[in-house]
Amino acid sequence: MIVNIQNIEKFLLIKNVFRFIKMFYLDLIQHRVKRQLIIDTEKLKSFFQTRYPKLATDSNSNILCVSCDLCQTVCPTQAIEVKKANMVNFPKSLTSGEAPMHFYLDLTKCIKCGECSDVCLVNAIEMTADYSTPKVDLALRESS
Repeated sequence: MIVNIQNIEKFLLIKNVFRFIKMFYLDLIQHRVKRQLIIDTEKLKSFFQTRYPKLATDSNSNILCVSCDLCQTVCPTQAIEVKKANMVNFPKSLTSGEAPMHFYLDLTKCIKCGECSDVCLVNAIEMTADYSTPKVDLALRESS
C-alpha cells in the first residue's frame, strides 16, 4: 500500500479548518440561543405576578373585603381561607358585607397566579405584597 504523505497533510489541514468552522458556528449559534432565551425569559416575567396578594384598604384604613368567599372558591391551590366575623349576617350581595375576621394566605400553596384579585368584585385584593412567614393573616396584618 502506497501512502502519499503530502495528501495526508493537506487532508489534515482541511479537516482542522472544517473543525474550526464547525466549532465557531456552534459557539455562535449557542450564544444567540442563550441571548434569545434571556430575552424571552424577561418577556415571560411580565406576564406573571411576582408578588403575593394583599387586602386593599380605603382612605380610613378599613379593609375593602366583604367576605364573599369568591377568592377562596376560585383559588386553584386553596391557599386562601376566609373566616367571617359574624356567621349570622351573610352579605345581601357579593359587593356588600362585613370585613373578614381572618383572611389566611398560605404562601406554601400560593402560586401568585392573580386569580383572586381578578375575581374580586370590590377590588379588595392587590398583588403587591411580600411576606416572610409561610402563613399570613391578611386581615390582622392590614388592621395593625
